[in-house]
This record gives sequence, structure tokens and C-alpha cells, in this order.
Amino acid sequence: MAITSKSYLSLFGNGFIEYALERGGYSKEVAIEFSNMMAAKMGWTRYGDVNYVEHVLRFYNAGNDSVVVVGDGTQSFDVKEVHNIMKQFLGRPYVWGGRTPAAGGFDCSGLLEYAFAQIGVDLYGTAQSQYNKTIPVSEDQIKPGDLVFFSTYKPGASHVGMYVGDGKFINSNGSNGTSYSSVEEWKNLYPFLGFRRIQ
Repeated sequence: MAITSKSYLSLFGNGFIEYALERGGYSKEVAIEFSNMMAAKMGWTRYGDVNYVEHVLRFYNAGNDSVVVVGDGTQSFDVKEVHNIMKQFLGRPYVWGGRTPAAGGFDCSGLLEYAFAQIGVDLYGTAQSQYNKTIPVSEDQIKPGDLVFFSTYKPGASHVGMYVGDGKFINSNGSNGTSYSSVEEWKNLYPFLGFRRIQ
């Protein structure tokens, strides 16, 4: 079950998992609501750290805007071109449902959908849709331009980014907006669904 990541367990314990699932998955609002409910129930002034996930992910932001990506020419698209489009939005906030720059920011699948649309590649849809449109790649065969998928708040693919090499991927996430992240460090936080390639 996707929601049983270490972040959830460290946040408030197993009771929070079911509570969050019943309310559509993890969000800051759900964490605060649960914290307030448990604090009242226990007679405490506070319960847990509602900012735990953000605190952890802050240390997992593995990059900066100086990352240079050069494809090896074997992807079905120009990796450098797509990366350069995404790089324009580094630092923009995460916006749920954000599909274009006009939204002020992107969600994870929106960033990829927008960038690839600029070069004529259709990645329309959610992280799960993008997962379904791509083919699996074994980890020893990955290369820049492959997509990387995680299950963050619900079963199946719910987070996606583009691998840029050196163990990093560019993505839009709730803690750092459009940024670079470490694949290995995200694997420690969320169920990893693998690398996949656009045909």
C-alpha cells in the first residue's frame, strides 16, 4: 500500500495512515487535523510534527540549476531540449493540477506534460497515465530522459520526474517546487515504481 512510506510512519505512527487514506491521502491540512485531534484526545498541547515531511524532503533536494544534461542520442526526443524547458521553472512552487506556466507552478505530471508538449511529445495526463504510456527500463540501463516513478500518497504511480543523470531527477514536488531530487533518497521515503522510457 503506497501510503506506508517511512515518512508517514515517522509522522504520527500507524494510526495516521488509515486516517489519511480516508481523507484522500497525505496533505499538510490532513496532518494538522490529525495532530489537533490526537492532541485533544491525549490532553496534550500538541501531537507530532505536522511539518515532518517537509523537514525531511528539504534535505533530499539534491541539486541546483547548474545541472547540465546531454543525451546520448538514443532517446526518441532531444533530452537536452526538454531539460532546458523544465529548467526555466526551477524554484516555481508546486501547484496541484498545474499544467501550464499560467498556473503559477506545476504538479509533477503537469511539468512533464508541458515540457514534452513543447517538442511535440504527448504525455498528457496524470503520473499514472504517464506510467502507462511508457515502457519499463532496468536500473542498469537507465539514461537521461528516462522517467522515474514513485507511489507517494495512493496506490500506483502518483509522482513522476525525468532522470537527468548522476542519480538525480528533475520534478515538481510539494516541498521544493520544481527542483532536482535524488532517486536513492526518494526511494528511502516512498515506494519506488521504477524507471520507464518514452517510445
